Amino acid sequence: MKAYNLKLGSYYTHKPQKVKYHDNKLWQLTKVEADSAHFVHQPLIGPQETKTVDHEELKRFRAYDKELPQLFPAADLDALKPQLSTNLEKEMLTCEAQMALYQNYFQKDPWENGSLVMALHLSGIWVAKAFGKGKLQLVAFGMLQFQIMSPKLDLKEKEGMVVPYFHIKPHQDPSVCNMEAFVQKVGDFQVPGYKNFKKVEQGDQLFYHKEPNEEEAPAEAAPAPKKAKKAA
Repeated sequence: MKAYNLKLGSYYTHKPQKVKYHDNKLWQLTKVEADSAHFVHQPLIGPQETKTVDHEELKRFRAYDKELPQLFPAADLDALKPQLSTNLEKEMLTCEAQMALYQNYFQKDPWENGSLVMALHLSGIWVAKAFGKGKLQLVAFGMLQFQIMSPKLDLKEKEGMVVPYFHIKPHQDPSVCNMEAFVQKVGDFQVPGYKNFKKVEQGDQLFYHKEPNEEEAPAEAAPAPKKAKKAA
């Protein structure tokens, strides 16, 4: 045991021979005998698993030095869902304000009847006819260019909003992956998402495939919705 520096009660990941990656399970060393060692794994959901290996296999175990994962309380998770989020209410109010801005701008087109002109090679805007006091009103307006930003989330503080899309992890081993990117049509827009391409069992963690040399997309943002192409 000294040669492998494993300790009873400690947790390890295991990479069996001829397997490229360490598995996603945490194995706790529970017992050591003359010719074997015993481990247990307790999934977040489901029954406990056991594993017995000979001493030679212990060199394929790697110590896990992070905090142990544990299920977040369901009642606390409910309070973070979008339908109960006060942040979402604020975002909806912002959307209503944007719509009001849009409607206000187009109630009277400032370009009507050639009222305004612009020039090449000189910044600014000019009026093409006279306006009485208070008759020329130019309000702010702009097209939104945005990403779908991951809502802030702090499970320890029980604050924020939990959106599953942003918590699917990348993995280099295709055999471990169970999710793939897809596009969902919502009205006239295409919205990015993930869907499972194979059956997922109770307790499975969700992964999408990422090649080792592939740049990982930032976890805090998703691509902006794109306008769907109309059929010819």
